Amino acid sequence: MSTRQTILLVDDDPTVLNMLARALEESYEVLIAGDGVDAVYVYERNLERVAAVVTDLEMPRLNGQSLSEWLHHIRPQLPVIIMSGSFRRQALRDLTQRPMTSFLGKPFETAQLEEVLHNVLDINEGQASQP
Repeated sequence: MSTRQTILLVDDDPTVLNMLARALEESYEVLIAGDGVDAVYVYERNLERVAAVVTDLEMPRLNGQSLSEWLHHIRPQLPVIIMSGSFRRQALRDLTQRPMTSFLGKPFETAQLEEVLHNVLDINEGQASQP
């Protein structure tokens, strides 16, 4: 039985998805989804295990913002990291003001993603242990 935390990684670019999954698999158990609709399906089947979600912002069928809203409706304390290479300043401000939502601008080094994940998971653990 694995004691590593489980991350749901969502991106419609298979190259990015596979590269990030390989990098994160050294520290986390990684579940992958090719878009927001697939992510909902994967999350529903693994909701007890998923410690955080890392999602692209712009995807077909269900974008990262809508996915984040759905996830937080189901589980408000779930950390969600939204990645994007193109964003409007107002949209970014709206996203990052939501509790448990972080933003990571593309391109980034995998070490940056790992650092953000580490930080949000530590914060989430601290909140979970408070009475």
